[in-house]
Amino acid sequence: GKKEKGKIKIETEIKRIESKNFIEISISNDGPPINVEDIPKLFEPFFTKGKKKGTGLGLASCQKIVNLHGGNISINNLENNHGVEFIIDLPASNIKDNIDTKELLNNIKDIVFVEIKKNEAEIDREIDILVKENKRFKILLLEDEALYRASVRNTIKKNENLDKIITLYETNNIDDALKVIENEDITHSIVDIDLNDTRNGFDFLGILKENYTEIKSLVHTNRCIKEDRRKAETLSAEGFVPKPLNIEHLVAFLKGERLFELTVEGN
Repeated sequence: GKKEKGKIKIETEIKRIESKNFIEISISNDGPPINVEDIPKLFEPFFTKGKKKGTGLGLASCQKIVNLHGGNISINNLENNHGVEFIIDLPASNIKDNIDTKELLNNIKDIVFVEIKKNEAEIDREIDILVKENKRFKILLLEDEALYRASVRNTIKKNENLDKIITLYETNNIDDALKVIENEDITHSIVDIDLNDTRNGFDFLGILKENYTEIKSLVHTNRCIKEDRRKAETLSAEGFVPKPLNIEHLVAFLKGERLFELTVEGN
């Protein structure tokens, strides 16, 4: 809202739901309330409000992840409009995991996604240049999550000129992706790392590097550790960007820009 300093409160407790133990995680703030009529829509894919560059995928992704773990997520305004609260209920396990903290991110600097700061007019001008140069792109999207495939598709469809110069081929596994490559003159590929397959996106990049060097590849992922970025570079990817793929990264990829963060110390 208009506050210079807001507060975020996180609380946890054990709950019994239908004779089972759950961990309840409450995340709340002291900001303005959400319009009551918008609350039922917040977890719908592509619903967004008040953000010029919002994709409407954040909360939809959160809900899917929580549901996949057998949990539930909900949202409500606090009493007297004193903030907003998200409540996540996750099944509790009686088994304790031994976690090696050395494997966890130690510092925010481990997050190495590149950022592009361009306004909508600048992006439109760059797309216009691609159109005037009569550029055409056949893009293979290798992504096992339907939500993110739809996100890339919508990013292209929302811009009329971008839609004119791109033909998108969507696949959710490596075998189908290779079939598309065999039958179409693919120029670019957008590749997820984690696939619902015995092989992952790095395996696919390895195949491209060995057999299809003319195809330019971009990794889009939720994984953000330096080792993954280095591996993507080693396998000749043109960039390493976060999900959901935004139009700034997509246009830069089509223009031939390398999308690796180079300003992080120690890289």
